[in-house]
Amino acid sequence: RDAGWHGCPSGSSSHDTRNCHLGSIPLPTKEEFCCWNGCGDGVDHGDTQSRERYQRDLVRFNQACVSETQTRSCQKGEYSAWMGAGHFAFDSCMVSPPDDCPDAHSGEQGNARVRYERAAVPYGDRCVAELETRSCLDGQYVGNWNGSFGFPNCTVHDPPPPPP
Repeated sequence: RDAGWHGCPSGSSSHDTRNCHLGSIPLPTKEEFCCWNGCGDGVDHGDTQSRERYQRDLVRFNQACVSETQTRSCQKGEYSAWMGAGHFAFDSCMVSPPDDCPDAHSGEQGNARVRYERAAVPYGDRCVAELETRSCLDGQYVGNWNGSFGFPNCTVHDPPPPPP
């Protein structure tokens, strides 16, 4: 560099033709003697910034937010446009909560039901029942009922007729 050159002023870096001076003395306009202004806030000429942007601001439960990294650079005191493959616009993305499962219309109540070991038992015996459940995932029932009893109803037989 020139013997009188004291470096670039704060906030600028090499090749700034707008700051081609040493104090009040203008320097030759050769690029090697000049500094470009930065973009402010500690961002110097040639610095690159990046940010994460999302394709959508809200996605359904069990889906993923799609993101991209966008970059811009500080050139001669001005930022370039943000660049990214998809030009995604949202600065955040949320996954919606799962939908509730509706009650079934077949007489079974949603994710729980009662099933009986047998369809009928003799007089004096009891009907043995179990509560069965199934899982709900985003508005749909998934998997099988967790019980092993198969009858929706159980009847206790009438008592035998009295002897003659």
